[in-house]
Amino acid sequence: MKEAILTGELAPGERISIGRLLPQIGFSPTPIREALLKLEQEGFVSRLQKGGFIVSRFTKKDIEEIFEIRDLLECHAVGLAIEHVQPTDIQWLEKNVEESKQYVIKNKLAKVSALNTAFHDYLNGLSKNDRLLFLINQMKDRIYLYRSAILRVPDKAGMSIDHHGKMIEAIKKKDVDTLKKLTREHIQIGKEVIFAEIEKGILKL
Repeated sequence: MKEAILTGELAPGERISIGRLLPQIGFSPTPIREALLKLEQEGFVSRLQKGGFIVSRFTKKDIEEIFEIRDLLECHAVGLAIEHVQPTDIQWLEKNVEESKQYVIKNKLAKVSALNTAFHDYLNGLSKNDRLLFLINQMKDRIYLYRSAILRVPDKAGMSIDHHGKMIEAIKKKDVDTLKKLTREHIQIGKEVIFAEIEKGILKL
């Protein structure tokens, strides 16, 4: 259910009922209800007064706050990560970028989105700060919700990959200030793209 929300298969405002999910998922009502209650706690669904749930709508304020928190957490994470990067890590990041470029050419944007998430997860993981990673992971699904929306647009996906390449060059030079600056710009551009897509009516709140 969460995957369907994150990929847009279940759209914001769409009604969800246990009865509707039973034939699709195949479980008994109890685990489905427990899953919905957990999604409610995480903010992905909201309960209706007359019964059932709807996929939560995110406001512009929600988006602003999510990207602001991402900026704070990930800029700190990459600052720590740069001290731990080994040649094999750079090879992994470069391979990720090359694979992403190939999938953009093939217009397989779901693959690009998955690789994009893996890039950030890997780089953040190099911070070696478990508590920081716990906080980032708490935001991970919400960040993915918007990142996947950005990367459904081929030219935006290409722009994101180019940015990753510049980040790798900063890592090679151990240039922490440039890496943080690029990370902040990367996040800011993502936020601007989201708001532009909302204004066009392509993304719905």
